[in-house]
Amino acid sequence: MTLPFRRRHHDDENAHDRARALWSTAMLEPLDDADAVWLQSHLDGCAECRVEHEAYLADRQLLRALRAQQPEPPRDLWARTSAAIEREARRHARGQNGLQLGDRLMPRQVRLPLGVLSGVLVVLVVVATSLAPRNGPIAVESPGNSAVAVTSPEVGPSPLAVNPAPVAWVQTASDGTISVITADVDEVCPSDKSGCAPLQHSAGSSLTLGAAEALVGSPSSDQLVVVSGSQGSHPGSVIVVPVPTPQVGPTTVPTTPPTTAPATPETTPPGTSPPGSQAPTPVPTPKGAHSIVDDVQVVGETRYSADGKWLAFSAQPLDGSTGPDLYVWNGTDERATAVTTDHATYFSSWLGDTILASRLAKAAHGPAGSAEASPGAVPTGAAGSPLIRALHPISFVFDPATSVSTDLATQDIWLPTVDPTGRFMTYWSGTVLDGPGKRGLELGRGHLVLDGWLAPLGAAPSIGPAGSAPGPIVGPAGTPVELVTGPVTAFDTQFDPTGTRLAVWVADAGDATIGTLRLVVLDPALGAINERLTPLQSERALKGVSMDEGRLAWVSPPGENGNQSSVRVLAWLNDDFGQIQTVPGEQLAIIR
Repeated sequence: MTLPFRRRHHDDENAHDRARALWSTAMLEPLDDADAVWLQSHLDGCAECRVEHEAYLADRQLLRALRAQQPEPPRDLWARTSAAIEREARRHARGQNGLQLGDRLMPRQVRLPLGVLSGVLVVLVVVATSLAPRNGPIAVESPGNSAVAVTSPEVGPSPLAVNPAPVAWVQTASDGTISVITADVDEVCPSDKSGCAPLQHSAGSSLTLGAAEALVGSPSSDQLVVVSGSQGSHPGSVIVVPVPTPQVGPTTVPTTPPTTAPATPETTPPGTSPPGSQAPTPVPTPKGAHSIVDDVQVVGETRYSADGKWLAFSAQPLDGSTGPDLYVWNGTDERATAVTTDHATYFSSWLGDTILASRLAKAAHGPAGSAEASPGAVPTGAAGSPLIRALHPISFVFDPATSVSTDLATQDIWLPTVDPTGRFMTYWSGTVLDGPGKRGLELGRGHLVLDGWLAPLGAAPSIGPAGSAPGPIVGPAGTPVELVTGPVTAFDTQFDPTGTRLAVWVADAGDATIGTLRLVVLDPALGAINERLTPLQSERALKGVSMDEGRLAWVSPPGENGNQSSVRVLAWLNDDFGQIQTVPGEQLAIIR
């Protein structure tokens, strides 16, 4: 530790005092150029000041290390300290008995030496401060059995500065109006228990939309794709909505749906239905919005390409008469185009400006060996009964600009995702179940794995005309590592732009809208998972997460630990990670 200042009788005291003042200031803020040059010159020529300065720097480093790991006092510290106080009191009181010759006729209080007493109080204050909450007064017991209130300084957590990364989400009111909110995350708490202030948003805009199953933002943030389900005022549509110019400045978003003032009672005309029995008024389409496909049910994810030129998704007829096909939209045409007609193609992800997708052979429900059995379908069940088929998926790469596709070299690859650098890939390695009683597809036998990707990004996969030389082999490297142990019913995997972070979301068995989220750190040099870093191991999250450079965002499920939902962000700078979240609210959804 630093020694007390010593007087120097043969040096220029003013120079030494100035040096001490300057290096103390430098620990808090930058020095002026002239002061910095003078201080360095003085330290170079004064060995004693240099040693003292280095001791101060060492002390600061030691004290800062206590932020991460505070020393834990022994459990019997107070007992030993209290016993020492009592022994010292008895020793000084021995032979005095409260009266001394020449004193006034009144008891004399026992007094401990000042050094002993101050040392004891320092120990008590340090111990109490380390064990008590950061904010608020700390009550410690003095030797005289009276409570001494020691106010601890309100020391907040030191935030971790990260590269500003925008996060967008929406909050829906009861009237169908949604608030589109954007916030820049530039500071996070180094620990999720640090008690940082909630994430503040500085821009927002409002839209009137119907119910949405998913909201997807364009890379340029000027468009919002609204994927509606089978309900609502625009059922079975994929609508592209221009995002209004955000309102710059703090935007207040209600944490609960607004209440409507009671209407003035009116008399219902004869022959008309009361207001409560009327069908809901359709929600108008926002100005400038248009639907790129109607009367469909989107199956799986909807995503833009990284450059924002293309949008891709899979959709099937709203009545479920056939399975899904792959759709693409180039951003300029009026409508999206179906590029497959097999009714069994499922969009997975983008790889540069090409699409990764999977297809299945049609599921046949006849007995094994019957004419209805389709290639690639493995029957299960009793003979003569309707069968659930275990289908072997085939994945492929599709170029929307040329309509050329290439199958991956290996079968039983379902919904692959490749990192933007072309180093890693994830996929379900196994079968997919379909058949009577199934609510859509289900995963069969297999594992969710991380593997290497064989085709470099510079070698675009292609297949030439019949009889021509085959293009480069594309597919997994064949060195899979299991990402999730136990059964998996549905999943979503996303890489960050650097290919060194992987978000893995796995749905609950009983509810496909809620699951568990994990962040995996990858080491491209070793081609493996960095087991040393585990920034997010098991976090409850709603379906639909947003991954971008330097941050991962999601919405916590409502009702978790008795709380409403909140938008949560895990951000990082190099290998330093931290979290921040919004205040709780209702009807929150992340923009993917």
